[in-house]
Amino acid sequence: MGEGHVFVLQGDPAQLATDATLACPPPAEEVTQAELTDTWAQALGEAAARAARAPGHGRERALLALALPEGSVGGDRVAVLEAGLAAAARTCAGEGTPDVVVLAEQRADYAALQLLRSRAAGPVGPETRRLAELARAGRLVAFLGAGVSRAAGVPGWQELIAALARRAGLDDAECERLLGLRPWDAAEIIAGRLDVPTGEAIERELGAPGGQHSITHGLIASLRLPGVITTNWDDRYERAARVPTAGTLRVLPRDLTDGSGPWLLKLHGDLADPDSIVLTRDDSLDFDANRVPLASVLQSHMLTHHLLLLGYSLSDDSFVRLARQVRALHGARSGDGPQTPAVGTVLTLQDDPLIAELWTGTFAFVSGHGATGGQRSGDPADDRPDHDGRGEDEPPPRARHARAARALELLLDDLARLAADDAPFVLDTAYRRLLEAGRSGPLLGPLQALREAHRQVRRGAATGDVEEQPDPVADAVARLLEALGEPTTD
Repeated sequence: MGEGHVFVLQGDPAQLATDATLACPPPAEEVTQAELTDTWAQALGEAAARAARAPGHGRERALLALALPEGSVGGDRVAVLEAGLAAAARTCAGEGTPDVVVLAEQRADYAALQLLRSRAAGPVGPETRRLAELARAGRLVAFLGAGVSRAAGVPGWQELIAALARRAGLDDAECERLLGLRPWDAAEIIAGRLDVPTGEAIERELGAPGGQHSITHGLIASLRLPGVITTNWDDRYERAARVPTAGTLRVLPRDLTDGSGPWLLKLHGDLADPDSIVLTRDDSLDFDANRVPLASVLQSHMLTHHLLLLGYSLSDDSFVRLARQVRALHGARSGDGPQTPAVGTVLTLQDDPLIAELWTGTFAFVSGHGATGGQRSGDPADDRPDHDGRGEDEPPPRARHARAARALELLLDDLARLAADDAPFVLDTAYRRLLEAGRSGPLLGPLQALREAHRQVRRGAATGDVEEQPDPVADAVARLLEALGEPTTD
């Protein structure tokens, strides 16, 4: 199964679904970086031993989190970050070890962690690098399907339909037949049998909005993309994005947005508003007829941005129609489309050459199996047919499914690391060693001089010595310094 992996996220440790989360106290004044590493590695190792017995959330291996504490080692915040990464790496070293998330709540910590990792990282694939370039340019928008929330314990379509069918009073034979129908038709039958509105029944089944988010939610949220679109009803992404967006995320259509901050479009409704849920064929037809503005948002981003689709099967009729309309506008044709996909990239668990051929020129496809170069776990059983006689071209068993899902998590972690282009730690002396050790060291002196000069301008404006009027140069410098960690007040 190989070694574990060290992930980095920005978020709230209480909101991430893990097998164990280690919340560390601030380091004592006399502690050393090596002592911190040893202490945290020992605690993670003990948690790993307990979690290895039964990894949760459908993952291939256990997932632990190390929530970085506040404080520093002798005024050096970088020592805390390095200790966290080292303790996580030590825990992940070895066959069958867990994955560990180093979790930062402050953006300066997150950006510094990504810089530290990048200095020691190996090469990544061309698709990951291409997506990172799009993210850095502000042109990447994520599209999240049900598969993303399943990793956080949200029931998948089959489980939800079965639960709703039982609630509607269908017997076992009817339930089995129901699961073989098209989703819209199955939901239509259930809606006709329920004694309450479907949205209310789903809310009862799934519980009130809440619950922890998956690592995939966290990786996407840490990217701080301009927009995210989802067909999911739950609030897992909102929870993941609360810290990275500093609470500025707007949820469409229930929130208003002025376009200046990040947004989440809930295309098929919101558990917070059960009447908005799209489930049955009638709901779908109503969506096509009465929710044109929502579809327009999706199509406009198909034209102006690049969609990154995760946990989505491209089987929704409304989505397929919208994407084909965009493809027709681009003039793409199967077999002779442009080299760069016109609409987006689909991250999928397994290769499906026929589906990829169907969407040639519109979507690029990256599979979990392909993301690892086709590598196996080393178990000879992987190369044999499954116990029921299915070969490798058939739907994979649970173990292969989990392995492919984890491979996509690794790809997203590389994407997040490469896309991190902010540096809100530069003007904080606690991170000075991080800059001095890198190529940016010679910039420290000029930046400090620019900072002091800008403070003099601000003080002059405050005392009336300088006439207060719009100054684009001073405003541009202020924005630069704020992005590098300068507080808005002296």
